Parts: sequence; C-alpha cells; structure tokens
Amino acid sequence: MGTMIKWLWWVGVDWARRSHAVCVVNPAGERVKEFGVANTPEGLAGLVAKLTEWCRGDRSAMCVAIEVPHGPVVDALLEAGFAVFTTNPKQIDRFRDRYSPSGAKDDRRDAFVQANALRTDPEAFQRIEPDPPAVVELREWSRIDQQAGKELLAEANALSAQLMRVAPHWLRICPAANEPWFWSMLELAPTPKEALTLTVRRIQTVLRHHRIRRVAAAEVLATWQAACQGTPAGVFTAVAAHVKMLLPRLRLLHEQRRQAEVEMARSLKALEPVFRTKPERPSDVRIALSQPGLGVRLAARLFGDAGRCIAARNCQGFRAQTGTCPVTKQSGKTRLVLMRRARDARLQDACYHWARVAAMHDPRAKAHYATLMRKGHRHARALRGVADRLISRFFAMLEQGTVYDPNHRRVPSGQNNA
Repeated sequence: MGTMIKWLWWVGVDWARRSHAVCVVNPAGERVKEFGVANTPEGLAGLVAKLTEWCRGDRSAMCVAIEVPHGPVVDALLEAGFAVFTTNPKQIDRFRDRYSPSGAKDDRRDAFVQANALRTDPEAFQRIEPDPPAVVELREWSRIDQQAGKELLAEANALSAQLMRVAPHWLRICPAANEPWFWSMLELAPTPKEALTLTVRRIQTVLRHHRIRRVAAAEVLATWQAACQGTPAGVFTAVAAHVKMLLPRLRLLHEQRRQAEVEMARSLKALEPVFRTKPERPSDVRIALSQPGLGVRLAARLFGDAGRCIAARNCQGFRAQTGTCPVTKQSGKTRLVLMRRARDARLQDACYHWARVAAMHDPRAKAHYATLMRKGHRHARALRGVADRLISRFFAMLEQGTVYDPNHRRVPSGQNNA
C-alpha cells in the first residue's frame, strides 16, 4: 500500500439507496469538494464526469473509498479507471469516532470519514479489482442455486406439515418430502382414500422412472394404504388441495436447481484457463473438484466468492473469510480462543458441508473428526477443525499442482490418529 503516496486526491462515497454523498479531500486532509449524486444512470455518469474534471483527466491521481464492494457505483468507477477501495463497516464506525465522539452521524460526515481514513490508514482498506466475467457468472448461478435451495426446503417443509395432518407414516419412506418420486406418488394418491386404488404395478412404474431401488413397491403400497383412524373427511379434502398447490412449486424449484447445477459446471469448466498457473499442471478447478466432499455446488461458492484468495494462494485470507480461522483474545493472564464471527456466511456454509461430507467418506477427515469428538468438542466445532485441515491440504495441493490421491499415505483401517 506504500504506492498510495502517488495520489493527490482522496474521495469518500457514502452509498445510499436513492442518493450518494461524495467528499474529496486533499493531502492535508481538508475538504475541498462535497456534493450529492442521485442513484441513477445519469447521476453515476455525472459522478464520473465531476471526478474526472477535478483530477484534470489524470485518474491515477485519485482514489475512492466506499463501504460496499459491489454495485452500480463501484462498477461505474472501476469502468472509468479509478482505484476503488473498501473496508469493513465496523472499521468505518471506529474511524467515525475520531471526528464524532458523541456518536453523531450524517451522510456528509461519513463520506469525509471514508476519504480521510483512506488517506491516513490505507492498510485498513482493500483494493477492489474487477472479476473476470466467468467468475461473475459463476457467482450469480451459485446464488441462484442457493436461493432456490432455500425455497425448495421451505416448500418441502410445508408439504411435510400437511402430510402430518392425515398420513404422518408416509414420511417414513421420505422424511424430508423433497424427492421427485415421492411427489409423483402424491400426485397418484394425495390422501389415504385415493391410495386404496393403487397397485404394485403402478408404484413399480414410478420407482423405475425415478430409478429408486432403496424401497420396494410392496412396502410403499402397504405404507400408502395404511390409514390413520379418526381423521375428519374435510381434513382430507383440505390437505389434498394444499398438496395440489405445492407440488408444481416443488417441481419448478427442483428443475431450477438442476439447471443451475448444469450452468455452474459449465462456468467452472470455463474458469479452468483462468485458474491455471502452468500449462503442464492441472487447473485449480480440477484440483478443487478432486477433493473429498467438494462437488460442483460447493466449488462454485469457493471460486465465486473467494477466487482471489485461491488464485493468490492466500490460505490465511481464505481461512478468515470462511470462518475456520479462530480469533484469539488475550489480556494479562486471560487468553480466549473463540469462533470467528466476522466471515462470509456463504463461504462458512460451504466449508461446513464440505467438512460434513468429507467426514463421512474420507478416512483422514473421518479420523480427525473422531479425534476432536473424543477430546470433548461439539459437532460444529469438530467440523470446523476438519474444514481447517481440508483447507490447508487443498492449498498445499494448489502449491504443488497435484490432484487428490486417496491412496497417498492411506490411513490404515481402524486407525483414528489425525
């Protein structure tokens, strides 16, 4: 950050929904210009024009501080060639206390605080670099998939709640009520009354179409035709109406997730040339997908939200973003090691599921999880420990340019040492 001495003007932008407050300071920290900008295409074009005029066309002499690392304002400034920096909102709040110990706050002051903090404490800021188009596309498909997954879970829970009213025993063969074959069964017979018309042959057709082998048609038929005693007839009609409304939504969300997964796989494939250090080495994407527990969905989150850390081989930054790196608080004789709260929620969730799946299928991860549980750690804490080790191994493989080999230093059967 020492190169920041070349700049002659520091700009602070206090982002807002309707309009933005802008402040320009000089090397002495004096406010030399303040104005407002509407959050419209015309307003953003005017912002770029005013800043360009102020620095007399030399955009390399001006840098901009803004609290949000994305959005139309950031895109317009980056496209115009300005250096844009961001920092944590909590740090901006601490910088504000320098100028307003009383806690007073307004948009103009916040714009000045950001500009002057960038001038005096540049090490607290991170420069925003535009992502490659493939990364932007991958990140958006990943967020679409995650949102569809949340909505699918909510609709499946609503379906379960309805079935609990008339046939809770049906959920024994599909507890989450989130599988397409189960929805097909509900289309055939949404209530125990309609289930009396089912045959083994019809159920076999459904199971064969969805490639379900873990349950037998006779078992499904027996479960479906068993009825709960004492349920009023009107409840059956109401539940059937609810089920009829829920099934199309569930199928739509399921199909959207399938489409998103296909697009994420395509985007990851397109990213391989971007994340390749040497032609003879496998790409970072291929190394990531070779890791136990890391599939297309989770890899898309890692490369979409932490691709810069992966490209820069910044393991510590990656650990901090995912929340696997703990925070130490020490004062005098007191020393506490706590879970990191300042992290990216999407990355934290991805690493949680990465560790969870790896602990079920990878011998090393399973052994490390068992060791942590024996030490008295809870499930979530043990998975964070597993995730931290998986991340260290992943970055070591990135440095060496090798894919995961399950036979390399295999853990002997029955051995639980980490």
